[in-house]
Amino acid sequence: MTHVQLLHQIRSTFLQIRTHLREMNDSGAEVEPPSQSRLLDATMSIPGVLIAGVPGAGGYDAIFTLVLSAEARTAVADMWSTWNEAVVRTLTLVDDGQGIRVDEWPAVSQ
Repeated sequence: MTHVQLLHQIRSTFLQIRTHLREMNDSGAEVEPPSQSRLLDATMSIPGVLIAGVPGAGGYDAIFTLVLSAEARTAVADMWSTWNEAVVRTLTLVDDGQGIRVDEWPAVSQ
């Protein structure tokens, strides 16, 4: 499988996950409330956005996105800054370029 195919599969699988999260709204849980769905759908339509979703149990307080380029990151920030259905504040995190690594943490004393 090529990297492009893998990215497409990740995006497609995540869209299916979002569908199931929205189905949970029917129970009253509002894991992905409609107002957040509209913001996430708009975010996902930006070229270079791999995924966008609601972390944890939802509840209107947070969303996340994973972008593949600086241009996509800027486009997301621009769109969020003009979003008129809610106030959206960004916390931008970027990778450090080292890839995946294992950090050794000291043992916790009991």
